[in-house]
Amino acid sequence: MRRHEVTSDLQRAVAEETEDGKWLVATKAELLVANATEMRRVGHWCELQSATWEAKTRELTVSYLDPQVEPYRVTTRSEDPHKFMGAVKEGVHHAVVAYRQAECENGTVVAASVRRGPEGEIFSAVVAYGPLDEQGQEAAAALEAQVREDVGLAP
Repeated sequence: MRRHEVTSDLQRAVAEETEDGKWLVATKAELLVANATEMRRVGHWCELQSATWEAKTRELTVSYLDPQVEPYRVTTRSEDPHKFMGAVKEGVHHAVVAYRQAECENGTVVAASVRRGPEGEIFSAVVAYGPLDEQGQEAAAALEAQVREDVGLAP
């Protein structure tokens, strides 16, 4: 990612120092990681599924919507990143407009969501947490159509 200019979005961002001397930066649209010379994107909020922080180890784990993308893990310096985690939670929740989940006959869980992108665009995403046969694919398509209908989008 190219160097960011200091925008009003970055000026209002919430940051948390990591054990390796970098900074995690939660902006309005994305989660960034920065050091003294560069800043790169961990993910736009719409690309992230969740973020958890383990107090005992101070490890932050960021999971992506795409289950094939490895989670981003880092250890924070702080023993209580309450404000930062609040900003992360707000970013992820703001990106999810609608959500539905179902279990297929073979036991695979399918999740469909409508999400808000960094420029305000609205799109749907479907994730299967396991294999889908033809019947499962039909169920996933129906679930996506339902979640899109929930927010007034064409199926």
